[in-house]
Amino acid sequence: MNTILSVKDLGIAFGGNKVLDSINFTVGEGEVLGIMGPNGAGKTVLLNIISGILKADHGEIIFQGENILKEKITERTAKGIGRTFQVPRAFEHMSVYENILASVVYGQRVSEKEARKKALEILELVKLDDRANEPAGKLRLINRKRLEIGAALASDPKLLLLDEVAGGLTSAEVAEILDIVKTIKAKGVSIIWIEHIIKTLMEGTDRIMLMAGGKDLITDTPQEVMKSSIVNEVYMGADEDD
Repeated sequence: MNTILSVKDLGIAFGGNKVLDSINFTVGEGEVLGIMGPNGAGKTVLLNIISGILKADHGEIIFQGENILKEKITERTAKGIGRTFQVPRAFEHMSVYENILASVVYGQRVSEKEARKKALEILELVKLDDRANEPAGKLRLINRKRLEIGAALASDPKLLLLDEVAGGLTSAEVAEILDIVKTIKAKGVSIIWIEHIIKTLMEGTDRIMLMAGGKDLITDTPQEVMKSSIVNEVYMGADEDD
């Protein structure tokens, strides 16, 4: 498997607080890497640095063979990095279709005809084609999450960053999100997926990286990570000798 993203010695501090401390990991082409860890582990900060919202104090972000650490958000988007946010960000007065269309036009700079075609394809992928004309502000949470994923796909990313897209959903709705992520992966898109819901990480990822205290503690298959004593120590404060 070829590597699409390589993060090396990535670190950032806010004041005297080290939020990320020498993070290292890779993501392969077409791979889904799950990231888990307690609140305050630095997970969302990591996505913010990869997407360009925050600037790291040191390290490298090698995307498709190029260090993009100093590049702007727009430059990273143009090169193929898309992301969602924990709280869905839609133009609530616009329809679902108009939201996706606007994202395609902004993200891909294509003709109006091509943008309309791509918008319809995305709506079908995230299963919102039957709600295309509904105002985004009136959507239920599950459909707002679908729209958030759709907007992130509008730039035709090669690497998609998902930040707790299953949070707050029912078990049945989580299964629907899993299906969408699997469909996106099948199209060859690489994914980094932060989530607290273990089901999504166990069923929807190829590997999991456990973070705590701004460090990457273990990266392995979901099964190996979940049976590691490190997980128990991080979440339960247990000691191996107990």
